[in-house]
Amino acid sequence: MAITKRRIHSSVNKVKFKVTATAAADTTTLTIKSLVTVSGSGNSTFSAANGTIVRSIGDWESDGVTVGSVLVITTTLSNNGSFIVKTVSPTIVTIESNTSAARNYLVDEVFFNAVYTGSYKSDFLHYGQIFTLASPKVHIAEMSYSCNASGELTITRAGTVTHKLFGNAVNFHAPSPENSTTDIVVAFATGAGGTIILELSKMEGFSAVNPSGLPY
Repeated sequence: MAITKRRIHSSVNKVKFKVTATAAADTTTLTIKSLVTVSGSGNSTFSAANGTIVRSIGDWESDGVTVGSVLVITTTLSNNGSFIVKTVSPTIVTIESNTSAARNYLVDEVFFNAVYTGSYKSDFLHYGQIFTLASPKVHIAEMSYSCNASGELTITRAGTVTHKLFGNAVNFHAPSPENSTTDIVVAFATGAGGTIILELSKMEGFSAVNPSGLPY
């Protein structure tokens, strides 16, 4: 299988993805919100000067933390809050900002087994954006697609096929209501792959400002 998922446009209210497959039976998922389970972190070293969190045990990347993920930190003395990940490596994350407090920096601290329960990642968050509801909703607003070699493409949400596409179309407006909290699964079922561009509207549960409090 060979499939790529690329975000080609992002804003507070909308996001556009281009999904390309080179063979049949290729599938990818556009994830609205996925919890990240951080394994035992040992000592978490918070650096104000570097804006980093260094863990002595475990692997940020293996735990699923990616750029744009939000780390929700509790139990520390000085660094509890929701932090957006700017860069990530196995043992070090760089933080963009603290989105739940007035400050936008870390405080120097070493804390044993800091708790990161509630941390999450998403394909839909604009840079610096956070969720305002536990279950955000996304609507499929527009799509254009091309299936190769008599191919078939399906879009599935919550186990139900909402769209089955054949051949070619341009700027096809999704006719059915899609204001849903469920992830979007794109599958090239037959043929030799193809390309689809999906424009999605963020309906509920997404913040309208960046961490500094300024409008985008």
